[in-house]
This record gives sequence, C-alpha cells and structure tokens, in this order.
Amino acid sequence: GQYSKITFRTPLYVGGAPSVYWLVRAAGTNRGFQGCVQSLSINGKIIDMRPWPLGKSLSGADVGECSSGICDEAACINSGTCTANKADSYICLCPLGFKGHHCEEALTLAIPQFNESLRSFASTPWPLEPQHYLSFMEFEMTFRPDLETGVLLYSYDTDSKDFLSINMVAGYVEFRFDCGSGTAVIRSDEPVSLGQWHELRVSRTAKNGILQVDKQNPVEGMAEGAFTQIKCSSEIFIGGVPSYDAVKKNSGILRPFSGSIQKIILNDRTIDVKHDFAFGVNLANAAHPCVSSPCANGGTCVPKKDSYECDCPLGFDGQHCQKAITEAIEIPQFIGRSYLTYDNPDILKR
Repeated sequence: GQYSKITFRTPLYVGGAPSVYWLVRAAGTNRGFQGCVQSLSINGKIIDMRPWPLGKSLSGADVGECSSGICDEAACINSGTCTANKADSYICLCPLGFKGHHCEEALTLAIPQFNESLRSFASTPWPLEPQHYLSFMEFEMTFRPDLETGVLLYSYDTDSKDFLSINMVAGYVEFRFDCGSGTAVIRSDEPVSLGQWHELRVSRTAKNGILQVDKQNPVEGMAEGAFTQIKCSSEIFIGGVPSYDAVKKNSGILRPFSGSIQKIILNDRTIDVKHDFAFGVNLANAAHPCVSSPCANGGTCVPKKDSYECDCPLGFDGQHCQKAITEAIEIPQFIGRSYLTYDNPDILKR
C-alpha cells in the first residue's frame, strides 16, 4: 500500500497478549512465546523489563524469573555469595581478601582494582561522627579509569534526601550533592583520559561545591533551596554500591566503576585501603609496583601514580629501606615527609 507510518493504540506486549482474538489477528498464532527474554532494546534504548517503578513494565501475567535456580549448583567458597548476572550464568560475590570465579584465590589488597562485570565495590565508615562533616567536607582521590562511566564515591542519609556522589559520566567527572532541598551538579570542563592516573579534588562548604580534576580549571556550583548541611548516615561506598535500585534519584549513579583507586583523603585524613576498608566485593589488585611489597624492614609503600616511595621506620634508610643506620643520628635530616616522635615524660611535662 501507500502508507508509510504506523499508529499504535495499545501498549507494547512482550511474549504474548491478554486476548487470543487479537493475537491471532495480528500474529497469525494463538500461542504466546515460551522461553526467556534477556534484553529488550527499542531504537537503541535498553528497556528494563521489571515491574514499575523499578522497570518499565505496567502489567503482565504468569511471567517467571529465568535465572531462578542458577545458583543452586554454584560453589562459592570463602563466604562468597552467588548471584545471577545473566539468565544462564552467575558470578560469586567474593569478600575482601578473595578473588576468582569461586573466590578460591586469597590476596592482600594493596591497590584496589574495580571491575564493573564483577559488581565490585568497597565501603568504609566515616572516620568521625556525622556532625564533623555537616557543613564542610573535602575529598582528594587518585584514580585510573578503564571505562567512561561509573561511580567513584557515594554516601547518603537514610532518613532524608541528603547525599553526595562522585561519578564518571561519559568520560567527565561529576560531583553531585544535596543538602535536602535541591541537587547541585558540578561537572569537569574536559573529559579525562582512560588508562591514566588522575587527581581529583572536591570540596563542599555549606551548599557551595568546587570540583577540580588534574590541572583543569576548578568548577564551582551551588545546591538549590535553603538547607546548608548534609548528614550522611550510610558508610562511604567506593567504586560501586550494593544496590543500584536503592540509590537516591538525583545521584547520577548508574553502574560500577571499572579501574583503580590508589589514594583517598577525607578532610586531611587518609583512608587506608588495607586497614580502613570495612567491606568489599570482588576487589583485586591493580598492576602496580606496591603490590609486590618492595619496601624492606617494615617500610610502607606509598603509591605515587605509576611509581612509589618507601616510608622507612626509624633506623632504616635508602630507596627501599634496605640500609640499616648503625651509628647514632646526631643531626637528623628531614625530606619533607619525615617526622620524629618523642614520648619522654620529662619533655612532655615541661
């Protein structure tokens, strides 16, 4: 015929239809589809088929979960838990210190590597009580992204709209926060390159925020409304979150981060990857010299992007703390990150 456009007057039905009469007229068969549908994309847009409000489905009948039972055969060890990632495959969510398809491989975390396909993330408690961060907070982070989109950091309040998030969005870095009366969205001027180390600094004073990435110009923004304080009752989530359905609506969080994070500083307090991570899922070590513990004699490996420095305990010197100092130190030499601690009671009481 001559017509070139289609007018639709009903919803879109997937897998069958409510009325066999219309099904036979439209499709030439009176039977619905039997099987599984793993993904549905319309004009390039992926459609979430779960019921509204989580997904787009408005109604349906007799639809089961295709992946139920997939975890019955899974053997995740070392306290790993199984979750279906597709209709016919699963992944093990391995706790901190383990990796591998069934969490069989133990590791000591040095420089965490996050992987979107393994749903990895870490969490750490706020170092101090929430009142210390109500009006001012400042984060510094050194990170190396492998993919253009993912969450770097997120924390929120369970009883209010308050949250803050740092995301990678299509290659740009985005800082969002809400004091309870409107969301500020601050985005870097330029995108960051993948596979390279970048330094990120965000600060927030009341409802004013500043974001700076590397040597780019700092970008400022302001939250709407009258509220000026943020209370975050949750932990700080790094590289991902436990549930992407439960995040705050304006947080901009869509998917896990893929890449590596080597430094996080909150209000001048370093969050130590080895000791401060309280919980983690599927974290591996990135390719970095610190992973092989190059510092001898109890020295601490401090990552500096692709290289490192060794912080040596008193009595040891050298690039890898390999040199023991046998003579008495008459005149101590300091190199900018050195310090001496005295606990002599005579000094302290005077």
